[in-house]
Amino acid sequence: MPFSQMGFRPLHDGVYLISNDKHRDHTLASIDNSIKAMESGYSLWRVTFHPSDSAYEITHMNSGLVIDLYGGDASPGTNIITFAAHDGPNQRWRIQQLDQGPLVVCSYIINVIGDEKSTSPRARWYFKKT
Repeated sequence: MPFSQMGFRPLHDGVYLISNDKHRDHTLASIDNSIKAMESGYSLWRVTFHPSDSAYEITHMNSGLVIDLYGGDASPGTNIITFAAHDGPNQRWRIQQLDQGPLVVCSYIINVIGDEKSTSPRARWYFKKT
């Protein structure tokens, strides 16, 4: 069954602190339009579900920029940046839960992790609602 027909939303809209599963003290941060997992960082992200494409937009609370695939490039391994929102598919993300634990964030258009399995701790993220 396609993701859009599942009627399943692992996250409710809201503001979250996003931390990495492998390095729990590393949180997702936006610095100079780059996305980084930073030790002891504290960036807040607004997560908004868009029912029209059953995907999420993730917005940095301080800058107002959204998580974006650099240049709209649909190649595996493309850099992830923050950019002004324009409602493109390169700014939409699927979020899936793994066995009641961490969540996996997948690009709406490509596997940005490349050859890495989505079950790798580097690819898993915890969303803590604030």
